[in-house]
Amino acid sequence: MTKWMVCAAVAAVAMAAMAGERAEKKEGGRAGGAAMFKKMDADGNGTVSLEEYVKARNPAGDEARMKCERVFKKMDANSDGQLTADEMREWMKSHAAKVKPESAPAQGGENKQ
Repeated sequence: MTKWMVCAAVAAVAMAAMAGERAEKKEGGRAGGAAMFKKMDADGNGTVSLEEYVKARNPAGDEARMKCERVFKKMDANSDGQLTADEMREWMKSHAAKVKPESAPAQGGENKQ
């Protein structure tokens, strides 16, 4: 079950990245990813804290929250406790190619295996 949750979380982030990339292409640049980052940056300081990231991801349960925290730490390349748009973009770019969109669970429901 934990292995599935890890895969699902990575797939969700990758799908968001791919959706952002498609929006960016439509908008002629980085606007789609920038909009996603801006939405996560609740206090508008130009970085996303762990709490802002977790709140934006809205995990259901302690295990999902812990996964969000692990993903955040992996994205935080300089380990300063704040994500920059560049850190998030680079992490999502490097992980988007590793996960196929069809492997992600359907939204609005749980996939139990």
